[in-house]
Amino acid sequence: MRKVHFVLSALVLAAVVLQFYLAGVGVFSMPEDELFGLHTTNGRIVVPILLLLNIVAAALARGRTLRYALGLVGLLALQTVIFVIAIVTTGSNPFEDTVITTAGTIILSLHALNGLVILGVAVLLVRKAYALAFRAPAAAAAADEPERVPAATP
Repeated sequence: MRKVHFVLSALVLAAVVLQFYLAGVGVFSMPEDELFGLHTTNGRIVVPILLLLNIVAAALARGRTLRYALGLVGLLALQTVIFVIAIVTTGSNPFEDTVITTAGTIILSLHALNGLVILGVAVLLVRKAYALAFRAPAAAAAADEPERVPAATP
C-alpha cells in the first residue's frame, strides 16, 4: 500500500503542476476559445479525486503522510473559499460579467499564492511518501522526524 500511496502522491503533484500549466493556457488564449475551462475541470474533478484516493492510501500506508494529504484537501477547499470571500465582500465575481474591483483583485490573487502553497505541500508529500515506500524502515522513520540541530558547546 505504501507504493500505491507514493504513486498517488506523484499523480497529485503532476495534477497540481498541470493545473498551473492549464491556468497559463487559459490566461494566454483567446476568451472565445474558452480554454480556461480545462483549468477549472482539472481543479474541480481530477485533483479532488486524486486527493481523496491519496487520503485513503495514506491512511492504509500507516505513515505520517496522512497529515500532508489532509492538509492538501484543506488548501484545495481554501481555493474555493477565496472566491467566495471575494464575491461576498466586494461583489467581484470572475465567473460572471461583473466588474472586478481593486479589492476583489487583491483577494482573488490569493488564489495563485495558495496554489503555490499547494504545490509546496504536494512536493513534501511526494518526498515523505517516497521515503515511506522505498527506504529502509529506520531511514523512513528518520525522514518523518524533524531535523535536530545539536546544541553548540562553549
